[in-house]
Amino acid sequence: MVKKAELPQHIVKAAMDLAAEHGWLAVTMHDVAEAAGVSLADVYRHYPSKDAVLAGLGRLVDETVLDRGEIEPDEPARDRLFEVLMSRFDALEPYKAGVVAVLGALRRDPSIGLMQALPLERSMRWMLEAAGMPPRGLIGEIKVRALGAIWLDVLRVWAKDDSPDLAQTMKSLDKRLGQAEQWANTFEHRRRPPNPFRRPSEPETEPAGDDIAAAFDAEAAADGTAREGVAGGDGAGKAGKSGRRVEGGAGP
Repeated sequence: MVKKAELPQHIVKAAMDLAAEHGWLAVTMHDVAEAAGVSLADVYRHYPSKDAVLAGLGRLVDETVLDRGEIEPDEPARDRLFEVLMSRFDALEPYKAGVVAVLGALRRDPSIGLMQALPLERSMRWMLEAAGMPPRGLIGEIKVRALGAIWLDVLRVWAKDDSPDLAQTMKSLDKRLGQAEQWANTFEHRRRPPNPFRRPSEPETEPAGDDIAAAFDAEAAADGTAREGVAGGDGAGKAGKSGRRVEGGAGP
């Protein structure tokens, strides 16, 4: 007998197992109820549709990441995001075969992706919170969407990564975060207006803050404040709480 508190996860696991075996498009809610050993009413109470099951999977994964506690605030912003997103991939591992089946179904039914846009946005907001970088205002919306794009891009790599340490996934994530860091530096430099009081003989002052925090904490820069403890984006050998190590920066 499944405990009431464990029922949502039990239903999601049954749905993902069915997707791995038969394909996501072939799975019905009746199939899910039968595989989970519960009534249709029980499934409906938690997940009234297949889209709700996928959103539920996202919530379960988010809760797993958030339960692990906050990342050390003195770590560089890029390392914090790396740790949080890799924790999310770790939490997805028990459902991997089913997730791969859902990704395959997206090619035949793009509406699956459209229905998950809002749940993904919610997840990325919470991942930023977990990294100690809460999104605020217009720049916050840019943060959320940029992180969502990075997640979806690396998710395709993770789906094909069979290595025990997810080496290809880590390499891809580090590369994409490095690209975001470079974009942030360029954006921060270009949006700074020239100093009208500078003498012609004086060089233009370069903007402070040379890393991904400019993209994911740009509202602080807009207020004229500086983020402390943010290292440059060379990606060389920083280790987070989980003990993961980012080697070689963004890579080629």
